[in-house]
Amino acid sequence: MAQPGKYGREAIWTAGVIFAATGAVVSLAAVILWICQPGFDGFPAFAILGPVFLILGSAFLVSDRKKRRIAAELKENGRSVWGEIVAVERNTTLRVNGSYAWFARVRYFDGLGNVYIFESRCYATRKTPDLVGRHVKVYVDKDYQRSHVDLERVK
Repeated sequence: MAQPGKYGREAIWTAGVIFAATGAVVSLAAVILWICQPGFDGFPAFAILGPVFLILGSAFLVSDRKKRRIAAELKENGRSVWGEIVAVERNTTLRVNGSYAWFARVRYFDGLGNVYIFESRCYATRKTPDLVGRHVKVYVDKDYQRSHVDLERVK
């Protein structure tokens, strides 16, 4: 069976880019208004909202980068296990452009009878429901505390 292609950017990255870009544009508009029209009444709103959006967007991008570093570290130094995708669900706590982000829930049974549930990163686009029941590679640390579900390696 052919490997599925990449699923697209994660929702937090998309939100980070949107917020950072909006913040940069609004901040630039505030500076231009301050220079061109010193008495403009709406200046405080532009001056406050621009940096707020810029900081939020930057925080999202930093968070995404940290998660990518952890995933790279787990791929390099962690161990890999194969788990079964038991659900593809909406993350109702994260909404991007009016739609909810999606993630996959993966179940893994170790040799001692323990069951571990892992969640993939959130994606802006919906994953196909036919992933349920298929197996995916999960990178974990020795204590199963940190994990990375690699949706690009689905069997």
